[in-house]
Amino acid sequence: MKRFSKTIALGMVLCSIFIAANLWAAQFKPGDVIDKTNWQKAEGMLPAPVLEDVKKGDYNITIGKLNYSPDEFFKSNVIKENWESNKGKYKLTDDLNVVDAKSGQIAYDIKGIPFPDLEECDPRFAEKLMYNFKYGMKPHGNQYNDFQMTMMTRKGYERDFSGNYLSFEYKNLDLTKDLNNPDGFDSKSISLIKKPYDMKGIAVFSMQYIDTAKDSVIYTYVPSIRRARRGSPANRSDAFGGSDFVTDDNGGFSGPIQTMKWKLLETKEMLVPFFSADPCELYKNSRGGWESVNNFNQIKLGYTVEGWQGAPWALTTNIIWVPRKIYVLEMTPVNKNYNYGVHMLYVDAGMQKPVMKEMTDRANQGWKYMLMPGSALSTPDGSYRYNFEGMNLIVDFRNDHATFNRDSANRTRMPHNPGTFTLSGFTKFCK
Repeated sequence: MKRFSKTIALGMVLCSIFIAANLWAAQFKPGDVIDKTNWQKAEGMLPAPVLEDVKKGDYNITIGKLNYSPDEFFKSNVIKENWESNKGKYKLTDDLNVVDAKSGQIAYDIKGIPFPDLEECDPRFAEKLMYNFKYGMKPHGNQYNDFQMTMMTRKGYERDFSGNYLSFEYKNLDLTKDLNNPDGFDSKSISLIKKPYDMKGIAVFSMQYIDTAKDSVIYTYVPSIRRARRGSPANRSDAFGGSDFVTDDNGGFSGPIQTMKWKLLETKEMLVPFFSADPCELYKNSRGGWESVNNFNQIKLGYTVEGWQGAPWALTTNIIWVPRKIYVLEMTPVNKNYNYGVHMLYVDAGMQKPVMKEMTDRANQGWKYMLMPGSALSTPDGSYRYNFEGMNLIVDFRNDHATFNRDSANRTRMPHNPGTFTLSGFTKFCK
């Protein structure tokens, strides 16, 4: 009787999934456009402030269909190889350290993602999901990206600046190449502005540790005094270069996981932006890393399109919106001096990475939202591939202002000099 009941229950679940899939297919078809005339179709499937902007005509949303599986692009070789063996191998402590489940020792050498067997009923589901996101990017190693940030008001273009973003991973796992790391660093990153001249040299240097008992370290280089000043962890929420972005906005959330209190609010289907229906191509560059073909510059912002009546910051070309299963996470800063209040982070279940975000101010009043159109990158033979966002948009809907950040190229597995990621090396790099 028990077995019969379970069979019926399973059948009902599969039936409900089938019905839901058919409803989605009937409601959204590739090529459909959602705008201010039919915005109700997307109600509940977009973050509230994004839906509000569609309603008032700032955006037109084009429904599309992907010609690849983002879920498969998430599973790099090292993640696949360790998927089964990592089930139950690690656990989280009260201070959010990932430890070996048997020994209780901090796990300094995790291969793949630490929690492949996620269950939504787990009270630590949100934190484990974020660790999967964090470790899911590590197999791609060091990055060296060229970025350009364009700021806009409701009237149109305001100004822009460009520079470099470098990241250094102390566990370049997919290459099985560990560095001497007595201080237990997890990763380091540098964001450097190179243009225009009056902003040249402004930079941020961030260091994060594996042990959550150690606070992250952040330095800001000030060109006028040619010195780097150390800031508090709350400085990760300061505006970068006067834009709408803060350091922790990178990738959706790039700060230490223990600096937030996390909660899974719900799981639901939502419309998610993607850069294109097909993967972008990777090629081997002169330094031995992998580099993306420069496709991200194809995006046209609203203010550049003649006759466009929507928001100047609207992404008007190459963006499609696809129904995806989303985990809605609530994240609350532990530090009261942090410039954001409660966040809503929308994490794609299959890619296990953020795709959208809402931010409030310290009084928890609505302030900004962030869109991170996904893109897939692949070598011609498909042997190396991954999900990545080559652009992101932050809209300050309270002040009618926005910043669009795009990479002119994404480079992974780059052979960085470790000395650059020291205080002296950082200062020299900025000069």
